Amino acid sequence: MPYIIEASRGTHEEPIVIRQKVVIACAAGDRHISYLPLAHIYERNTLTTAIRGGVSVGFYRGNILELLDDVAELKPTVFTSVPRLYNRIYDKARVC
Repeated sequence: MPYIIEASRGTHEEPIVIRQKVVIACAAGDRHISYLPLAHIYERNTLTTAIRGGVSVGFYRGNILELLDDVAELKPTVFTSVPRLYNRIYDKARVC
């Protein structure tokens, strides 16, 4: 598994180094939709893993309100997210 090394200031005065093992499973032929800001450490780790694994990456059109339309168009086989978005998808599915 590859390691990602990131430098982060966070709330510290001095930069700290974050060294973490990437545990995103993907394989060549998979498709990933990228919608988080590329400055977001989670998205950067996901893209690094996807590219190293030969995964196709599609980018959303820039409007988060249309993200599910973009997902329907791209039909990703890999969808990584942050808890806030999973909660929104869950809430929307419960209403339907």
